[in-house]
Amino acid sequence: MEKLLSNYDKMVISDEREEMAKKMLDEGIDISTVARVTELPEAKIKSLAKKPTKKAA
Repeated sequence: MEKLLSNYDKMVISDEREEMAKKMLDEGIDISTVARVTELPEAKIKSLAKKPTKKAA
């Protein structure tokens, strides 16, 4: 299925995963759990955790 997704589709999925990760971080969920659920690398989640979110802003 991965081969059938366009670059745009992949970008949208990645953006959605990042938004989900931000919401999970706002709820106080630990980074390793967020990584496991969203399938994003922990390094990416750590960088998202450093950015201000809507809740924090």
